Amino acid sequence: MPIRRGRPFHYYSLQKSLIEDLKHIATLNGIGYQPLIRQILTRFADAEKKRILREAATARPYDTENGEEALSEAQKAPQRCA
Repeated sequence: MPIRRGRPFHYYSLQKSLIEDLKHIATLNGIGYQPLIRQILTRFADAEKKRILREAATARPYDTENGEEALSEAQKAPQRCA
């Protein structure tokens, strides 16, 4: 098996029609398919983190029944490394 250098290889099974659509979008934007996928996943992850943090900010900070601090899922989740 050859040694891969650079970024790690990840295989995800996607519908062929979705892959073709993404390849066309990448071509129209003047970038490759894989850089487009990275952009899409980064945008999604950033938007989800913002949504989760926004929801956590509006949640009650304390559990009124037990008098304990209530941690939201956003506060428990690990931060993504850049």
